This record gives sequence, structure tokens and C-alpha cells, in this order.
Amino acid sequence: MVTHRSVHHQLFRYDKPDISAVILGGSIRVTTLEACRTAENDAARDAGEGQDHNLSARISLPRRAAVASCLGFPSRTEILLGMFLDPGDRGGARRAADEKLVNAFVFCSSTIENDAWMKSRFGDCCLRIKDPREFFALVDAALRQVMGSRRLSECVVDRVEYGPRTNNYRDHTTKHPGFLKPKGAPMGFEKESEVRALLGG
Repeated sequence: MVTHRSVHHQLFRYDKPDISAVILGGSIRVTTLEACRTAENDAARDAGEGQDHNLSARISLPRRAAVASCLGFPSRTEILLGMFLDPGDRGGARRAADEKLVNAFVFCSSTIENDAWMKSRFGDCCLRIKDPREFFALVDAALRQVMGSRRLSECVVDRVEYGPRTNNYRDHTTKHPGFLKPKGAPMGFEKESEVRALLGG
């Protein structure tokens, strides 16, 4: 099953000429997140692939009556505040959860066509995927056939979000960590305008 969380009428794939020729011949190499973390190609390597860091701050407000008074509540509201405030927690910022997708299959494409920077980064050939829905359905079916009885999650096709991998009060994303990439120097991943298909193991 393929779930498209972003809709594109066409996509593009950059590779070296010999790899593009293989793809045109009907054979596609589907990589993994782990391979992306350790890629030989400096331009493709991203050690943080498939992971994010969620930060939350929990603080202790032990004087519940004073808090109620400051907020303009009657003192009886102290009972309600007690449902939410934990006097035993001495608080401070702390990491709530680090999420890392151990591994997953991934096929990368781009929304930009015949871009000189992309060609210098990944290869001189730019293939057009003129029917992304049908293409990723074929990729999904072929991979499941190769994997046999080993369970694969659904194939999700979505646009990559470029920004912080650390979620906090101001910077928060609902994107799956497999669709997060850092923004800015030194790698400039946002220039890739990537759309990827991700199949978790």
C-alpha cells in the first residue's frame, strides 16, 4: 500500500549516466537510511537520517495557592492546579524522547528539473518521473516481492521538511523523522527539494 502525503504531477531523479541507464532498463536501486548515514558521497551523507530529538520542560510550582492567586483564581482552584502540578518534580529542561528509525528503505527524488547544482552533486542525468503514483506503486510492489515474508510497513511518499531536528516549544514538527533534513550550511540539503518514498522495516 502506498500513501501519498504530498501530491506531485511529476518528479525528477538525478544520477550518473550509467545508473540512469540501468533505471531506464527497468532496474532500480532502493537504498536504506543506514546507507544514507554512511554514504561515500559526501553530498549524500547525513549522519542524522531518520532521527529527531524532542525536548520538553517540566517545572515544579510547589506553592499552588500562590500560583492560583497570581492567576486570579479563587483559592479553591488550588485543587484543580494540583491535578497538573507535580510538587515532587524539581523540573528544568529535560529530554523527553529521542526517536530514531533504526532502518528503512528509501527512494529519493526531487521536484526540480535539470538543475545544474543537483547534477554536480549527484550526476549529470535527470530522469523525469511523469507518473509518481504509478511509479512508486511499482517500486513498492517489487520491493515487497524481493523481501518475501519479511514484514514491511506501508510505503509513504512525502515531501522532505528542512529545519531543526530538535523539537521544542517554538520549533515543532509533526513530520515523521524519516522526512526531516537539516537546513543551511554546510550541506544545503534544502536545495534538493526532495520528495522521498519511505518503507519502514
